[in-house]
Amino acid sequence: MRLIRISVLVACLSGLASGPASARAAGQSEPNPRTHGEVNGALDAVKRQGGKDASPSVDGGLIAFVGRDGAGDVAAVWLINLGGGAPRRLLGSLPSDDPKANLTELTGPKFSNDGRTVYVQSAAWVTSGAVHAIDVATGAHRFIAAGNSLAVVRNGLYSGSLIVSQHMYRRSGGSFEQLWLLRPDGRRRFAIPGSSADPEDPSDWLQRNGWRAQ
Repeated sequence: MRLIRISVLVACLSGLASGPASARAAGQSEPNPRTHGEVNGALDAVKRQGGKDASPSVDGGLIAFVGRDGAGDVAAVWLINLGGGAPRRLLGSLPSDDPKANLTELTGPKFSNDGRTVYVQSAAWVTSGAVHAIDVATGAHRFIAAGNSLAVVRNGLYSGSLIVSQHMYRRSGGSFEQLWLLRPDGRRRFAIPGSSADPEDPSDWLQRNGWRAQ
C-alpha cells in the first residue's frame, strides 16, 4: 500500500516538473515550473513523514498530505513547499464527542482552487465521515458538511465547488449514497448523477460538461 501511495505522489509531482502546458489546456492558472531536484526533495520529505494522500495546489507551489504527528501513528495534515524547506504541520488530530468537531482519522486533503484552503475528511458519524476546511495561512478550521468522499471542481461553471458523497435514507426504508455538488461553505447546489457502473462516481457527469475534479 505504501508503494502505491508513493507512486501516486511521484505521478503528481512529475506532472508539476513537466511544465505548464496541461494547465493552459485546462484553463487553469499555470503551475510554477519545478526542477526534478525540487520534486525529488519534496518526495523524500513526504516519505520521511510517513506521508499518504498527497495532493498538489493548483499552482504547484505546495503539497498537502497526511503524515505522522510526532513519533506515533496519529495522523496530521502537513504542507510542504516545493521551493524548499521542511514540512509544516497544518492541523493535528483533535478528538471530540461532537461529530462535527471531531478531527481524527484525517484523510484525503484537497486544495481549494485559490490555494488558500485545504479541505480534509475526518471520522464523524457511524455511517458518515465529515468534510472540514483548514485555512492555509492560520490553520483555523471549520466543519463544512457530512461526507464520505471529496473532490474539488477545477474548472467550468462550478469551479471551486465540492463534490461530496453523503449517506441518505429512503422514506420507504433503507439507505444509499448520493453525490452532491456543494458550495465551498457546504450548502447544497444540487444532486449529481453517478455513472452507470458506480453511483458514487461523478466522472460521466464531469466529462459530459468538459469539467475536471480532483
